[in-house]
Formats: sequence, structure tokens, C-alpha cells
Amino acid sequence: MRADHDTTAQTTGGLSPATQRTASFLAIGAGLLLLGGWLNVRPTLRQRALVGVEEQAKVLFPELADASKAASLEIVSFDDETATLKPFKVVRSGGVWVLPSHENYPADAREQLAAAATELIDRPVLDVVSDSPGDHETYGVIEPDPEKVKVGMTGVGQLVEIRDASGNKLARLIVGKEDKRPAAAAGAGGRSLRFVRRAGQDRVYRVDLDTAKFSTTFDDWIEKDLLKLSPWDVRRAVLDDYSLGAVESGGRIRVEQNRKDRIEVAYDDKDQR
Repeated sequence: MRADHDTTAQTTGGLSPATQRTASFLAIGAGLLLLGGWLNVRPTLRQRALVGVEEQAKVLFPELADASKAASLEIVSFDDETATLKPFKVVRSGGVWVLPSHENYPADAREQLAAAATELIDRPVLDVVSDSPGDHETYGVIEPDPEKVKVGMTGVGQLVEIRDASGNKLARLIVGKEDKRPAAAAGAGGRSLRFVRRAGQDRVYRVDLDTAKFSTTFDDWIEKDLLKLSPWDVRRAVLDDYSLGAVESGGRIRVEQNRKDRIEVAYDDKDQR
């Protein structure tokens, strides 16, 4: 009777050999599933890491290699309060630099446009931030598209577009927010870390950029010396102060000149000899 009692206790109080084998098989199966999942995930993680390394070795615009080929610069900014776009454009027309956005006012743009193009030449990618279009608002790289922007919209960036003399697009960059994290060190020469995106692509990058090169201030681009004269070359100057007005005469309208004053100043250095 005692032997039967011990056998029963061993069977009911512990695991039977069959149960132990089943548990072992389940444990091995779970381990194989975990291992298979890791093997499936590891190539994806490795692939993403390789993509990041490859992108960091790239420049933003490999097709932009010569600043002298830049023949026009267009910068489009977005006004959050009025939900309006503010375009600024400088282009070379007929051998003269002008501002089409300001009634073709003469511009002093040769060196400034070259500086803007040079800022993007060989500009390296520091980091890949995101591939999701849903993050564009967060990083301020939504394209300022007149058909898409609306009142109250946030996260709209600044579009910088450079073209050559034939109108081919050399660079189209959307400049977003500044990376102001304490750990983000600013570059030299006025540069700062910026979130940017190539127009037409979803990927957001972090780059070191000097946005002062993309100024839209009128005074920064105008030709301040239109006549390009040396004061020592001037021998005679005439100030003719008059106005033109429309006058009706005999049922017809003609233009009449109303001269207010005329002053003539001349300099002759012969008397000084």
C-alpha cells in the first residue's frame, strides 16, 4: 500500500515524462520562432543603417557643380499670418541682372548669386531625419505651393530654386526649421544646422547651411551705383525740374510740359591753371 501511495504522489504532484517532453518541444518551438523573427528583422535594420551611411556620404545636389552656370535664383517664402506666398527672383536678361519680382529693377547679383549657388555646391548630408511625409510639418519643410497652402497652416518652409541659362533646374531645396538642440553644434561662418528636403522627395535631411546667402531683402540685391560714374569725370550737370500733365484741347487730349525750374552747373579747370 505504501508503494502504491508513493507512485500516485509522484504522478500527480510532478510532471509526467510525456508532459515534460511536450513542454520541451513548446520551448524549442518558441525559441525557433524568436530566432526566425530576429533573422527577418536583422536584414531590414541593417539595410536602414546602410541607407543612412550611404546618404551621409552624398551631397544634396550632385548635378550642381559649377556656380558660374547659375543664371537665375528664385526664393519663395510663406507668410503665416496672411497665408500668402512672397516670391523673390533675380535673373540675367539681355546680359543685365534684374529683379522680375520688383518690376525688373537693375540688380547687382553676379557675386551674390554665385555665393548662393556655392552654398549648395558639395553640401554634404549630415543625417537622415525622416522618410515620412507626415513629419514635414514638424521639421518645417512643407513646400510653399500656392495650390496647397492655407490660412493657419504651419510648417511651411522656404523654397530655393536655382536654374541655368537654358531654364534647367540645378537645385530645388526646401529649407525648414533650425535644429536648436543643445547637442547640435552650429557650423562656422554663420552656418547653422537646418532641416531640409529636396523638392519632390519625402526624405528630410539635416545639413549645415548659411541661410543668409538666400536673402530676399531688396537692398541686398539692387545696383547701388546705376550710373557708375566717377565724380572727377563730371564736368557739367543739368537739373531740369518739370512735370507732365494731360490737357484737353479741341476735344482731344494732349500732354503738356510744365517746367518749374532749370539749373545748370559746369566746372572748368582751365581757369585754375
